[in-house]
Amino acid sequence: MVRGQNASRDYGKDFEDNLRVYFTEFLKKNSCQGICYKMHDDGAGYQPIDLLIDSRELGYIGVECKSTYEVADLELWKLNRSGEFGIGQIERQHAFLRNAGRYGIMAIEIRKSGDVWFLPHQHIFNKVERQDTHLTLREVKDIGLRQSKNLDVNSFSNFVREWCETGAYYERIY
Repeated sequence: MVRGQNASRDYGKDFEDNLRVYFTEFLKKNSCQGICYKMHDDGAGYQPIDLLIDSRELGYIGVECKSTYEVADLELWKLNRSGEFGIGQIERQHAFLRNAGRYGIMAIEIRKSGDVWFLPHQHIFNKVERQDTHLTLREVKDIGLRQSKNLDVNSFSNFVREWCETGAYYERIY
């Protein structure tokens, strides 16, 4: 059993690996051209985001992975301060996504229930900008898309593209 400060870090690495496999299989299962790859994290360098998905059908997506025991444990202010995650992680990710012309997703693994939810990065960014540090389970269910084995490419693609088309979540620049 993993304990102490490194526990969430170990869970996080496993979650990143599992999600990379999920998206790779998702692309294959749905006959999509594309690739999902994990960004290198050597612990000392700059890693802009955890996973990148490059696909004609889904688009170009950056995925940040967070693993937490339950939603109440995921305090957004911790992601944007100095310490384990560095200063302004959310702002740096936002700049990376904008400059790269990518959609952004925060994938949250809730270990207590075993669920994984995909949330718009822009929603997280807006909360941090407003200094709103709480993320509730109701909020996750209202705006998120739940990962499942039966998730089809159209549902996922529509969810991702909706952020750009409505302008409510993500403004792409080229």
